[in-house]
Amino acid sequence: MSLPILPDVAGQAIGGQLGLSGGGNIEELGIIGVSSAGPAGVQTIDPSMLPGLLSLYGTGPLARAIKDAFQGGAQILKTLRCTTSQVGAVDTPNTGGKAGTGTIGFTGNPLDEYQLVVRITAAGALGTARFRWSSDMGHTWSDELVTAATVLMSPTGVTVTFTNAGSSVDGSFLVDDVVRVRTIGPSPTANEVGTAIDTFRAQAWSQNGQGPHIILIAGPTGDTVWAGAATKVSVFHGSGRYVAFIAETRPPTDAETAAAWVAAMVAAKTTVADFVGVSAGRLEMVDQDGLRRETGVAALYSGRLMAIPAQQNPARVKADRAYVGPIPGARALRPALYGIGTPDPIPSMTDSQIKTLSDAGFITCRSFFGKAGVYFTDGRMTSAPSSDFGEIDRVRPALKALHAARLACLEELFGDGSQAGLRQIEAVAQDAINQLIARGEIPETEVADRLIEQNNAQVILAGEEAERPIADQVAAAMRHKATDMVGKTTVRQLADLMSHAKLVVTNDNACLHMASMA
Repeated sequence: MSLPILPDVAGQAIGGQLGLSGGGNIEELGIIGVSSAGPAGVQTIDPSMLPGLLSLYGTGPLARAIKDAFQGGAQILKTLRCTTSQVGAVDTPNTGGKAGTGTIGFTGNPLDEYQLVVRITAAGALGTARFRWSSDMGHTWSDELVTAATVLMSPTGVTVTFTNAGSSVDGSFLVDDVVRVRTIGPSPTANEVGTAIDTFRAQAWSQNGQGPHIILIAGPTGDTVWAGAATKVSVFHGSGRYVAFIAETRPPTDAETAAAWVAAMVAAKTTVADFVGVSAGRLEMVDQDGLRRETGVAALYSGRLMAIPAQQNPARVKADRAYVGPIPGARALRPALYGIGTPDPIPSMTDSQIKTLSDAGFITCRSFFGKAGVYFTDGRMTSAPSSDFGEIDRVRPALKALHAARLACLEELFGDGSQAGLRQIEAVAQDAINQLIARGEIPETEVADRLIEQNNAQVILAGEEAERPIADQVAAAMRHKATDMVGKTTVRQLADLMSHAKLVVTNDNACLHMASMA
């Protein structure tokens, strides 16, 4: 980790130690992405600003991620437009639903990921035949338009082209001729994303240290971007900004089967990092604008993280609280097989393919036979299999603990350098973490169970008899048996007990001071 130039306090999460896992709500989500318009600096966005989003950011992966993050559960965003020299691409059109002899094609630089459909509504030749177009797989349609050599499908950035069939033009375009095509939006280079990340780090945090713990890189990216984000983590953490990144894979092309796409994603991933998660989950959803589209789930996933406690697994199936259970707006799992002229594609992902992606360290989503909805499968990070930070519900508490401990320890900067002073610094850091525990943001039981499992430690529950209900709750939640000394010690005996302890976890200030003096 890089260290500050001036005296400061830096924290580092080390796997295999306490294995912190906890909870709480992280209010701000950071999003970096490409858009067709927008200011250069970091913006603060809340849901009341959605009606003006088109005028602020135009269209593109950033604007789409903002909408999806709010739909997923986020309440406030820090956003940054990433400029790029890259352009979007148009896939090979699917013409299997066209009987006319004319040609319908597509050109241009798509501004985002779309599933475009053109349907002939009145037969004839170029300039006589009429059509409608859709950007959401044929579920909502444009007004009826007259065919022309080129027609811009605003605001997608794509132009549809019509060409007569040689000298015999009458059969060029027939009623219900359908052509479909996928597009992918502009995907910035690793250097472009890196520049945007540096700008975000400089602008997104207030002077009092408040800022996002999760930063989403919106839109399809590749392994070089994921690896670049991993290298930025140490810079962020070294400057007191404790973050993790979430990114997303590219979508499948029409030429790829689900199996081929899964194999390509697994082969392309070389990044192994504790604080980078990459989503390969895809679904069909109805968004806040009423559009039905296939999309990656990274923004929906990141939005959910903002709405649930840090220790909560985002894959929780039981919808017994807000923003858990099925993914909001999701209609079906994807990718899918289109079928000729079919507006409702047939899902083609299998459980074994989802498991392959999950085992490779990708965030995924799934469906259950007999149960409506689409669900997150897990909260994978790209960590090594042996890492303590293989799941987001372990990463987020660690980020919160590092942030709280750093701010607390800053108070002791240039303080007493004696052994007693060092014990005081340790106690201050521990107190900051204990406050998270007291608020239920880092469960004590997880710390205790990890100490037993990884260090063969003896865990002792101690305190006054009046604290028996709390102790019983802790003991019941533990996976392993603890020694019960609650109500069985005097104050002096308790102090002596703590003097022999390697670690004291407490929500009581008196016990904390006794432990610091032991």
